[in-house]
Amino acid sequence: MNANKRQLYGSPTLDCFKHRHKTIDLPLYASDIDLLLIDFDPHPQILACLDYKTKWDSITKTECIVYDNFIRMNIPVFIVQGDSVTGKFEIKQMHSADLHNDKANARLTTVARTNCYEQYGKWELSLREQLRARNAMQWNCQSIGMRT
Repeated sequence: MNANKRQLYGSPTLDCFKHRHKTIDLPLYASDIDLLLIDFDPHPQILACLDYKTKWDSITKTECIVYDNFIRMNIPVFIVQGDSVTGKFEIKQMHSADLHNDKANARLTTVARTNCYEQYGKWELSLREQLRARNAMQWNCQSIGMRT
């Protein structure tokens, strides 16, 4: 990633677009994803979906729909909950969601806790390595005609 992108805190134009989209007087449901982990080697791919929540945030019904679709595409979903300033997080993996309820109901398990961004970075690096290995095994099996 280049240095200019590392300095960005957000996009005022994207924030404007999302806000204006919400004000359209039509039932146009949408959801945004905070972070998709991307890998380029050995194949360009989405490794995982991460969504940040404060300790007061909850998962919405529209987010459950998005997350459930990622999970069905074999892309794991993680909720990173905690303090975005310090990096003190509880990281939960989402396994499924009840999409037939009026209220969002996700099945989550805690997979890690971090106290700082250095620990978070180590967790993410380990996750990336695990997912690369898993995906490489699946691609190898598919290339020889085996089902995974």
